[in-house]
Amino acid sequence: MNQLESYRQFFHCFLLVVLISICYSNTLQQEWHFDDYPNILENENIQLSNLSWDEIKKSMHSRSNTGKLHRPIVFLTFALNYYLSGLNTTSYHLVNICIHIICGIFVYLIFVRTLLLYENTNDNRRLLSVYDIALVGAAVWALHPIQTQAVTYIVQRAASMAGMFCLMAMYFYLRFRTTDSGRRKLVFCLLAVILWLLGVFTKENVVVLPLALIVYELAFFRSSFL
Repeated sequence: MNQLESYRQFFHCFLLVVLISICYSNTLQQEWHFDDYPNILENENIQLSNLSWDEIKKSMHSRSNTGKLHRPIVFLTFALNYYLSGLNTTSYHLVNICIHIICGIFVYLIFVRTLLLYENTNDNRRLLSVYDIALVGAAVWALHPIQTQAVTYIVQRAASMAGMFCLMAMYFYLRFRTTDSGRRKLVFCLLAVILWLLGVFTKENVVVLPLALIVYELAFFRSSFL
């Protein structure tokens, strides 16, 4: 990647940050709703009084006090929110918006990597570059009304965080598949596995990511598993 392409990607990511921030800026003062009450307001496990290991470990367990881990990563973030700002919803909404921004950026990066697989470097007649097309696709995804619930409904952070880890794992898997360096391949592969596991411990449906990658392999890398 040359310097111009790097600057273009940086500028496109900056545009996504601005667009998403503007779109969701009016949600910062929204109050609690529905499942926010049992999972956050009435959940004593996440109400950290200090950052000791015992308190942090407690926040990652089921609110029913059964001793079982229950989506530990997302509940840890709720606990840290509570420790920093109590039950002031603004900080919770800020975290949700930041998660959605990260998701939008990685959707853009995955779009770029996918489109580059089929780029014809000799064709200069396109009105839009690979990066411009990826920006349009990522913006449509990030600003689509279907995302509203996951971003503005505080407890739905579980869904948006799971999506974030899933997208990040997929991106680093693509980097693993498209790099020639053995050492970098190992690093990208380890990052993909770690992010996938973080996603599974955020929301259980991320466990299906390997199946999605198999479909991607068949569709874009023309891999054969038969």
